[in-house]
Amino acid sequence: MKLAVITSHPIQYQAPLWRRLSAMHGVDLEVFYASLQGCEAYYDAGFDRTVQWDVPLMEGYPWRQVTNRPLPFLNWRFRYNTPGIGRVLKAGGFSHVLLVGKEYVYYHQALRAATRLGLKVLYRAESHPAKKGWAAEGLARMSRRAWYRRVHSFLCVGRYQYQEYASYGIESARMFFSPYGVDHAFFEAQRNRLVADREMIRREYGFSPDTIVVGYAGKLYERKNPLELLKAFEALPRDGRRYGLLMVGDGPQRADCECLARAGTRGMAVFPGFLNQGELGRAYVAMDVFVMPSLWETWGLALNEAMIFHLPVLATSAVNAARDLIVDGENGYRYTSGDVPALTRHLVKVAEQVTVGNPMGEASGRRIQEYSLENAASGIVAALSVTPGGQAA
Repeated sequence: MKLAVITSHPIQYQAPLWRRLSAMHGVDLEVFYASLQGCEAYYDAGFDRTVQWDVPLMEGYPWRQVTNRPLPFLNWRFRYNTPGIGRVLKAGGFSHVLLVGKEYVYYHQALRAATRLGLKVLYRAESHPAKKGWAAEGLARMSRRAWYRRVHSFLCVGRYQYQEYASYGIESARMFFSPYGVDHAFFEAQRNRLVADREMIRREYGFSPDTIVVGYAGKLYERKNPLELLKAFEALPRDGRRYGLLMVGDGPQRADCECLARAGTRGMAVFPGFLNQGELGRAYVAMDVFVMPSLWETWGLALNEAMIFHLPVLATSAVNAARDLIVDGENGYRYTSGDVPALTRHLVKVAEQVTVGNPMGEASGRRIQEYSLENAASGIVAALSVTPGGQAA
């Protein structure tokens, strides 16, 4: 078996998975990138700043850049356009192709080439929200059905995808659990190193020991909906508790967020800006609860990170990760986007348990263990070993 991984560009959350497949599972693979954006400093519109990741993206696995001929004036989907991917796959002697999405022309070109060459196709991607309007959603479902007919094995990034794929007639024997996750060892090392200095780190941010710190980490722009968290924070009751807000990230709405925070009176809000992967641990250690108020998320890996740091987590029901990771009342709560009073009530409930221990946070730490890179890699290996008839090789 030889696996071709088709992905747009190096991503800080994916690289550890490719390393694990290559080094620990011995999978003969090659990762194909249409762009090397991310390896060097680049402008990220969501963060509204230049970003350069502080973790290795290209080490520990074979990779190659394919010729990209972007045609963005046609459509954003042509940002990655690789008409020569078929020749590359044919020359590489591959048996399997792993696609991590279908939004770009690049992925469609690779799927057509794999089908033409008789290669087995593995599909591992997030689920996108339903389209607005029955006509648009109907067309989207037709497109998915056509795509799925050419897929051999489906790698489910969350448990909810089993039901989703089944609604398209996909047999359970063709589905494999390959959960979305982050590098646990990387973040657990940060937690183990920093947890003893938690009070000092909180003081450095300006929070007193008795402050209940509400946390956020992500881009500060409309879809992430950070202003909703600020509104809920301001609505917290005057119940004798001291609250603080730690808003990690940057983006077009940062000025609006800071303005709203200055106008508020509920507690101190701190905006440390963008923090790289190696810096995030200090912020997570300082928090008591983590909130993801997004209008929608195809997953939401910051929830994984926060749970590794044993934090109770709150998220909107439109965050796909919340469907798998949050058990209401056990390790956090879900709420409907736009329902600020509900978010406020959930924050109060979490604050009540934070003052008597951290049972929700400990539940998060236990629950997130299943969503590991090892389980993600094992799912891919299991899918690679299945023959077209659905039997293990």
